[in-house]
Amino acid sequence: MAVFNVHDYVERRLPLQCCAHRGLSGLFPENTLLSFTKAIAIGVDLIEFDVRLSKDKKLVVIHDARVDRTTDGSGRVSDLTVHELRALNAGWGETIPTFEEVIDELGGRIGMNIHMKISGKAVDLAIQHCRKAGILDNVFFAIEPFNEIKRIRETYPNVHVCSLFRQDDYLEAAQQLNVRILQPVIFDTYFTKEWVDQAHQAGCVCGVFYADTVSNIVYCQRLGADAILTNYSNTFLQILRS
Repeated sequence: MAVFNVHDYVERRLPLQCCAHRGLSGLFPENTLLSFTKAIAIGVDLIEFDVRLSKDKKLVVIHDARVDRTTDGSGRVSDLTVHELRALNAGWGETIPTFEEVIDELGGRIGMNIHMKISGKAVDLAIQHCRKAGILDNVFFAIEPFNEIKRIRETYPNVHVCSLFRQDDYLEAAQQLNVRILQPVIFDTYFTKEWVDQAHQAGCVCGVFYADTVSNIVYCQRLGADAILTNYSNTFLQILRS
């Protein structure tokens, strides 16, 4: 199977894409190499993961600002060094991976929806590492702050960004930012067939957050979604690709 290509995605040349939210996180510890490799093994198109910054300014893969929910430790990610973070049990004996570790081990094998929980130089560092690894055609960066999206689009015009800025008119703001990848929330009131059609007419693609049940997956498909984020990629694949 060909590796996900972000250019083909934004041009809507791909079938409905299966995006493993934090890996195969419904069955394995989220945002771990185990969760990612299990998702890849069953045939997903992309993995989604979250990036934060440790106390010693290293990029690490974890969703929450604190380690309490997903590990056996406690405290803020930004108050712990990468060594301290790596010493924690993230479930099943897994560790919190570094960004470099994920890119070096999995880059080029799978598409990546990289959710940047931080702004500024850390985002530049992530982009530079992906460029060095030669995988910018296989990844996009999901960013929320309006000004940070604007900065990245202006500084790196060839890097694809998914806009998570939904405070105003979501589609209108994305067009202002020259962004073509959207991640609508499944139960937000604007998310309708008409809105998806409008987004497509504007040259955008929609990767829905998120659908785990059969009914929700089929619902997103019927609305014309281009990708679905899911914690249960196995369910998605059984329904739509069996």
